[in-house]
Amino acid sequence: IMELLIYLSFLVPIFGAPLIWLISHYTNKWISWYLSLLATGFSMVVALATLIGVINGKIFQHSFVWFEFGNIKVNFGIYVDGVSALIYAMASLLGFLIVMYSRGYMEHDESPHRFFMKVTFFIGSMLGLTVSDNILAMFIFWEFMGLASYLLIAYWYFRTPPADAGLKAFLMTKFADGFFLAGLILLWVYAGTLNIPY
Repeated sequence: IMELLIYLSFLVPIFGAPLIWLISHYTNKWISWYLSLLATGFSMVVALATLIGVINGKIFQHSFVWFEFGNIKVNFGIYVDGVSALIYAMASLLGFLIVMYSRGYMEHDESPHRFFMKVTFFIGSMLGLTVSDNILAMFIFWEFMGLASYLLIAYWYFRTPPADAGLKAFLMTKFADGFFLAGLILLWVYAGTLNIPY
């Protein structure tokens, strides 16, 4: 059951983010804050419970075949040990506090539902990266984080400085991602696997 909750802890914010925007856009814009708090609060509770489990000597691990071609099978799953549990808990706690605190900061914004959608998506992607059991999944969540970072930096896209800053961040991130991808390919060629645990 705990493994399922860990999956949900990052899938709920990622897939819930568009729903946060949709529901708030057609109802009340501040509902987005409550929904974002709910999603990130759920993730935080699961992460803290996972940390307690790891402190008590447990390792949470689960994977399944994501896709395959020929003899090559690529798995997708979670692996939470001591180090990842600590980062997972810290990231979820900070994400929750950021959402809680940002209500006051966004008080006079005309479309806070856009912000809460993006920050919830970012938090979910960060948690997915933290608990992934293979480098390919980490890379995908890293790309999600890069997209969310661009959207948050360029949040006020109608102003030149934020739009330029967002573009600069996006280009720099994509440049670095090329090296990440190259390392991933080299690891596959020389190690024959992308899995983190052995």
